[in-house]
Amino acid sequence: MKRMKFSLVAIALSLGLLAGLLIYAISDDVFSGGLSYQEKEINVEASIRKTFALNDSKKIKSYSMDEVFGKKVKELSSEVHKRIISAYTMLDNEVKTGDFKAFFFLKGEDRLLIGIKHGDGTISLAEFDISTDQPVKIKTQTKQAI
Repeated sequence: MKRMKFSLVAIALSLGLLAGLLIYAISDDVFSGGLSYQEKEINVEASIRKTFALNDSKKIKSYSMDEVFGKKVKELSSEVHKRIISAYTMLDNEVKTGDFKAFFFLKGEDRLLIGIKHGDGTISLAEFDISTDQPVKIKTQTKQAI
């Protein structure tokens, strides 16, 4: 009987210690004072807009990766949505490990700009004509991020 009580106490203490360590590890990350992911997304989008002078927010609509690949975007037609995804897959060898998620900028219904902030501090902006079923890459520019 004493052994069982001792075992239960040991297990309870071990679980308590484990829970305490987990809470400490999580709270250190959460409360470290760093920017939240949404704040980073906003900053990266603003940096892409500033670097490539994409200031006319009435004519240029922006979408994050979560909006394009998630189920949040309801304002895009299914055709435009498919073309955006097709254009992004064409950038396969331009997206590298360490790059921030891409942002998509739609100019009207036929022009797509895809901005990617790279790990080295540069930003690439690829322009596509998406007026046909198969997107056509027009050009890619790379600049130092502002």
